[in-house]
Amino acid sequence: MSPHRPFRSWILACAGSALAACAGASGASRPATYGGQELSPPRDAGAPAAAPALAAEPRGTKAYLALCAGPAHSALQVKLWEGDALTPVGGPVPSNGRCAPPSLQLDPAGQPVVAFEEGGPDHARIQVRRWDGSAWRAVGPPLIQEAEERASSPAIALGKGGAPWVAWEESRGDAILVLVARLDGEVWRPVGRAVNGSPGPAGTGTPALALDSTGAPVVAWQDGRSRTVRISRLEGEEWEDMGAPLQEPGATVGRAPALALDPAGYVLAAFVLERGAERAVPVLRWDGRSWGEVGEPIPAGQAAAAVSRPALATDRWGVPVVAFPRGGAVPALLLSRWDGDGWSDPNQPIDGDAAGGVSPALGVLGDGTVLVGWQEPPDAARSRVRVRRGAPAPRAVAPAWRPDPDAPAEGGEEQR
Repeated sequence: MSPHRPFRSWILACAGSALAACAGASGASRPATYGGQELSPPRDAGAPAAAPALAAEPRGTKAYLALCAGPAHSALQVKLWEGDALTPVGGPVPSNGRCAPPSLQLDPAGQPVVAFEEGGPDHARIQVRRWDGSAWRAVGPPLIQEAEERASSPAIALGKGGAPWVAWEESRGDAILVLVARLDGEVWRPVGRAVNGSPGPAGTGTPALALDSTGAPVVAWQDGRSRTVRISRLEGEEWEDMGAPLQEPGATVGRAPALALDPAGYVLAAFVLERGAERAVPVLRWDGRSWGEVGEPIPAGQAAAAVSRPALATDRWGVPVVAFPRGGAVPALLLSRWDGDGWSDPNQPIDGDAAGGVSPALGVLGDGTVLVGWQEPPDAARSRVRVRRGAPAPRAVAPAWRPDPDAPAEGGEEQR
């Protein structure tokens, strides 16, 4: 790992025993720790199916699940998850007979907005559609910068008033650009130049996107040259690195980044770290000046050619939870939650007896209920999408994050 400022250099206003005291003072109690044994039995959300995405109401009771369904996984479906029921939202989302992993968010009215790849494997493009209560409506024209190239791996975030921003990767022959656009009326406007500056080699891309508390876009992406995970933020019209790459170049490989925001608007990142034959999932948090480690990296088994992006979310109190595959002879999908002092140990695989779950997706409802979806087995020809939910957690006082007053400033006014 890079010499990030460790998370223990941060002060938790309500941590450990102090958290219980804070909660007791308000008549609430600390949210229950999530682990495999806390979740409901797995249930099928679609078969055959693959590539789930989840979006939950942060202060509500509903969530939406998007997945690629059908014998060839060619139909994009979205389902409402409320209570124990999964209900289709309209018919299949028009996707031109192609479905690759979608990205899903909820607009201010709680309606789902989905970004996805459509078209053939050589000339795919990105589409965005919004559910208006009766049908799936196109949001702007298809997204692609060069019509003869291939756009893929979309990530969507919604800004003020529900205006969408999309990051994606786009081919330039055998090389790749990471691009961002925002909707301006009914037209997509490019946001800066390519996030990665110039076309990168294979292994570049896989963007994740979030909007920070100021509304500025933040993109996490794989740098195929240095084999690192980098995070960039738009400053004016230029993309600027947010600190150094998230891990030490050369000695390690960083892959498959994920982003989330805590309730205060601070950015959290998770990714797959490979050192030799071993894998781990570090979680870091941007304090406005540098990246700080949220506990120790979580062990994730053995490295492999295939990689699945970890899923990262926070509840309304700011407590992060992460789901990730464990590699090795006994693969499994695991779930871990920050308990104020460290990451909880997963007590059992959340994919149950059918080990080998991949492509995890997470959502957390307003009462702290965690929702998790995944694909199993990894073999797309036989895969299905399964879901589980945790028992609602008691309401609790938020762990309040604030910088260590003894930590030296690293220059510049703090920006979230």
